[in-house]
Amino acid sequence: MKKKKRIKLDKKTKVIIIISVIVFAFVSALIAAVITKNTEVPSVKQVEISIKELVEKNGCEYISDTESTEEGYDIDIYLKFGRDPVVDGISSEPYYGTVCDSIANETGYLSVRLIDESREITVKIKCSNGSVESVYINDVTKEEYFRKLLSEYAKQKPLEVTPISMSVSSIELTNLINNNWNPSNVNLGTKESTFKKYDIYFEEGIEIRNISKKVFNIVFNDKYQKDVISGIKVGTNLDSIENRFGTAPYTSTGILRI
Repeated sequence: MKKKKRIKLDKKTKVIIIISVIVFAFVSALIAAVITKNTEVPSVKQVEISIKELVEKNGCEYISDTESTEEGYDIDIYLKFGRDPVVDGISSEPYYGTVCDSIANETGYLSVRLIDESREITVKIKCSNGSVESVYINDVTKEEYFRKLLSEYAKQKPLEVTPISMSVSSIELTNLINNNWNPSNVNLGTKESTFKKYDIYFEEGIEIRNISKKVFNIVFNDKYQKDVISGIKVGTNLDSIENRFGTAPYTSTGILRI
């Protein structure tokens, strides 16, 4: 069997081959770095179209977006929400909550500010570890923001209530009314104890809380067997009361002014 003939390379050829291998390795590394750079998470400007689509998908009008100007947040999205915070006395909190959850999820739980300049609203969605950590609207919690709005709405919008004609049946209640709600001038029975600031007249079935020597609240419990108002006794079911007097106004308006 013939031995394979070994090819001998001169020194110059060896140097050329070594240089070629080094150049090839360098170029390969450079190409890999470029590919890696191009597959990194895109900047805000690069995902502008997807953010626009995301905003519009949630029923909002897209205006613009940029890297956040507030420390701790990634993106500022300028938009116009598709709904006012309060509509005819009804809170839009569920809508705003859905928009926040959707945008947080679709952006990969980046911390985002949603800015609606037309309504003077700034929603701050703080995220960490793949979940929403907190949602603040105008620097108060989302829940507190909507609670305050409903309170302001209730104060500004008059509530029209049609008076219901009723007569007081309870002798104790009649005597309190006639004595300007001063219990010291009315015989309510025997006070047996005080619980949570209420004077308890156990056998009589009456519980009263007084403030500044006046009745603040009175409760007739199931031991009170006499009529209270217009022949209605303790334990009369709500259907019977509504059949007789109608539905209370606050059940339709959702607002009760005090």
